[in-house]
Amino acid sequence: MHRDRRLKPEVACVFIDKIKPSFFSLIIETMGGVALVVVECINFVLYLICLFMEIFTITSLDDLQSDMIASKDLCDQLNPLFIPMLIIRAVGSVLSLVFTRFITTLTTLPLLGYMIYKFVTKRHRLDFTQIRRNDVLNKEKTKQYIFIATDIVVFLMFFILFIVDLVFLIK
Repeated sequence: MHRDRRLKPEVACVFIDKIKPSFFSLIIETMGGVALVVVECINFVLYLICLFMEIFTITSLDDLQSDMIASKDLCDQLNPLFIPMLIIRAVGSVLSLVFTRFITTLTTLPLLGYMIYKFVTKRHRLDFTQIRRNDVLNKEKTKQYIFIATDIVVFLMFFILFIVDLVFLIK
């Protein structure tokens, strides 16, 4: 005999009543706008750090192009920056997602996905034997300019959200 395994409506209501709210929703409810202001401030600082790392990367690539730095030294400087930038983007995206800032999450996810893809496929490190070639150097600079443009947009979004949350918190 075939039994119907779907929940009856009265049983489903009992299950829904027993679901406890998540930790983050409790934080938002108890702290109100303060939690959002703190999260926006954290994201603001994280993306400011990421922006400075991107500017350092661009200036280092320009130094390589003008023969002011050796290829090996450049790769030794820039390769250790990838993992902290990946972590900063991941923390910023997760904080935005958890505290329901979906626009900033959607803005940060493509670059985070690209960086995770590069890390998983083990292509995140610069090769000092190949970086001198113009096509590799130009691709890397173009990629860094895209990262900087996105970081500036996200940085400004967090700044605006921070100010708006502060204004609503004061009122």
